[in-house]
Amino acid sequence: MTMGAPVSGLSPRRLVVALFAAAICLGVGVWTVPAQVGAALSIGNAGGAACAPGATTTRCLVKRANALRKTTDYAGAIALSRRAIAREPLNLSALETLARSVDPQKVKERGRLIESIATLSKHSAYAHSDLLMRAYASERPADLWYHADVLLRWAQVTPETVYEVLLPYLADERGRLATARKLASDPPWRADFLRYIATKAEPRDVLSLVATLQRNGLRLTPVESESLVSRLLETERYDDLRRLRGMLLPKRGADAFLYDGGFEDLEGPVTLVWTPLSVSGGEAVRGTAGAGHPGALLLRHDLFSSSDWMVRQLALLTPGRYRLSLAAQGLTEQVSGRFVVEVACRGGVSLVKIPIRAHGEAWVPSAGDFAIPPDGCPAQWIAFAPVTGDRVEAAELLVDRVRITQSSSPPPAMLPTSPGQ
Repeated sequence: MTMGAPVSGLSPRRLVVALFAAAICLGVGVWTVPAQVGAALSIGNAGGAACAPGATTTRCLVKRANALRKTTDYAGAIALSRRAIAREPLNLSALETLARSVDPQKVKERGRLIESIATLSKHSAYAHSDLLMRAYASERPADLWYHADVLLRWAQVTPETVYEVLLPYLADERGRLATARKLASDPPWRADFLRYIATKAEPRDVLSLVATLQRNGLRLTPVESESLVSRLLETERYDDLRRLRGMLLPKRGADAFLYDGGFEDLEGPVTLVWTPLSVSGGEAVRGTAGAGHPGALLLRHDLFSSSDWMVRQLALLTPGRYRLSLAAQGLTEQVSGRFVVEVACRGGVSLVKIPIRAHGEAWVPSAGDFAIPPDGCPAQWIAFAPVTGDRVEAAELLVDRVRITQSSSPPPAMLPTSPGQ
């Protein structure tokens, strides 16, 4: 991986490792920072009730070993740890205490101990954190992810501490591939990790990870992708959002500009699909198999209480001229023209309001042209709303086959800002 320039005397890689070690030390008590806080024993057989002087149980031997280690009597700590291991060769606390007490210069001896501990138990945050750090420093992403997975599944660690170490690997293709392979196994922490990187990682790195996932046959669920969509929208990174939309919502004929215009209840992040809104006096119901009108949108309103939007979808049209078309069927009398479909800039002006025609039981087409201006309208809302009057009138309308296509017709003048943007 290509890393940036050193910061305060440490390379970025070593800096992350040092911060990770410090965080684990404070949050879990299994790392050592000798110059500042000494060494702490991981929770295990070393705790519990006080030991009588000269007690030789495994727990008491480990307890005494750690007491010596804290006074920097490493030789004494090693001797007591070995006595404890002689009694119980697979005692995790004894093995960890021995590894902590070994001279750091004896790299091979300490390394063999840590690898033995990691093989013995997936619950040893001490061993797996050490091996994760080694994998990170030597740029071995597959090993890095193995130990990260163990820590996240089994060890008593704060997940964010592990996630932070993994972030730089998203900037590297080899690291992204290892990440994609691990996520493909659907680990229990997958959704949480994706939410974390959506807010903490560089958006371009997350987009590259999504692309890597797709190349390897894995798609994010709507819930997993919503955090990233929301971040890009909040930070107004519309080009990135347009790219992400293209990956999350594959083009399906007329859906190049508008998703699920046939109201087939297709899945996607809530921001990018049809979203019914809470509105006084009515409701919008997307067509599902159990809704009684599959493959259509039902608009139901009293045409009096409110003219707010009933359902909407975010679009990311680039500057140019477009035509929106649809078909509608009235379910009540005199419903033609009592609902409109509107295109409005997100947070800005309304571009067009198209009255929806309906006559009897036939499907009647409606259409209108509009233009996305060169500036100030990078994202738009496509929304349906009632046209209210001075009395209550029950109105029901079915909408289907909503499409947006490019157009050469001159657009109408812009309208005032609409509610619900």
